[in-house]
Amino acid sequence: MTDKSPLATEDAETLRQQLQQLQTEYANLQTALQMVLEHSVELESHLLKRQEDLVNTVQNYQGELEEKRQLLLTLMDAVPDCCKQIINSNEEEESNDDEDEDEDELLCDAPKLLTPRQHEILRSIAEGKSNKQIAYALNLSEGTIKQHTKNIFRCLNVRNRVEAIAKAQALGEL
Repeated sequence: MTDKSPLATEDAETLRQQLQQLQTEYANLQTALQMVLEHSVELESHLLKRQEDLVNTVQNYQGELEEKRQLLLTLMDAVPDCCKQIINSNEEEESNDDEDEDEDELLCDAPKLLTPRQHEILRSIAEGKSNKQIAYALNLSEGTIKQHTKNIFRCLNVRNRVEAIAKAQALGEL
């Protein structure tokens, strides 16, 4: 005899409905979780691609910077060598020329290697202006003027402002 009480039948039906509701919620959660996983895979793929692009960009910039650094080093080495070659060729001419030749012909041709900016600075030096005054007038830093001055001295093969002015005047540059 399997007599079920109405209360037990009601409890069983309620439990069945709750179980069905839990199964539906579980299926919905599984679907949502699957969507999140798919989206995270897409996101990870996108981020990896973006990271790869950034790495390539950085490598390209590093390559360009290295090329420019090498070019700059080459140029920095070349300028003093040019001046040395001119000075050496002039010294050879001096030793081969007669003593009574005009002194101006024996002087260094280095001013022809000076940039227009260096000529401008050399003229300001000849006017007796300080580095600070030249920097202000040309809207440059005092450090930049000092570097130009050093380069002028190197190309003219002189050690100071007085020698630079004298040599530039002898060459007709001032």
